[in-house]
Amino acid sequence: MAAGNALLALAGPVGIGIGVLSLAGGAIAARKKNGKAIEEAQVEELQTQELTSKLNILKYEVLGIASVISKHYQGVESIIDTLEKTAPTDVQSFDANQKEMLDTLITHMCELSQLINKKIQ
Repeated sequence: MAAGNALLALAGPVGIGIGVLSLAGGAIAARKKNGKAIEEAQVEELQTQELTSKLNILKYEVLGIASVISKHYQGVESIIDTLEKTAPTDVQSFDANQKEMLDTLITHMCELSQLINKKIQ
């Protein structure tokens, strides 16, 4: 019976020791996992920042192209309005100013087709 009491007396401190070691081991394992998760999150954050920067560059390029397209469109619209109001029905009857307007119209149209088909990278 004395041996049983001695064993029970030791169970308290031994049990506490085992519990403390288990907690410490669990904390170290959790810290290692958290460290790995933090590293992965930092890598993903850098990749996201890089992609965001690339998208911002593309956005400004698209806005610039859209602005140029708008100017060409306005030029085309203005020339067509003027020619509709002032040009004769026969192209051979056009005066020098009207022929120049046709040349400008063709230039606008060529520029527009190139801009519309431009691939943004």
